[in-house]
Amino acid sequence: QGRPRAAQVLMGFSQGACLTLEFAARHPRRYGAIIGLTGGLIGPPGTPRNYPGTLEGAPVFLGTGDPLNDERAFAEWRFQHHRTA
Repeated sequence: QGRPRAAQVLMGFSQGACLTLEFAARHPRRYGAIIGLTGGLIGPPGTPRNYPGTLEGAPVFLGTGDPLNDERAFAEWRFQHHRTA
C-alpha cells in the first residue's frame, strides 16, 4: 500500500543528504522530488558512479549555501543521473 513512488519526496540534510542522494542514485526511479541540503554522493572525487537506471522526470534540488559548490554539485549530479536509460 502506501503512496506511489511518484508522490514520495526524498530529503536529507548533511549526512542525511548524503544517504538520501546515495539511495536515490542506487534506486533510480521517478520520485516526487529529491532534495539534498549540504550533502552529496558518498565517496571521494573519481568514485565510479555507474548506477543503472535513470531519475528522468524526478525534480532534484541540491543546495549548500555556497553558489560555486551548488553549481558543481548540480553539474555532477545531472551528468551522472539525468540521462535517459
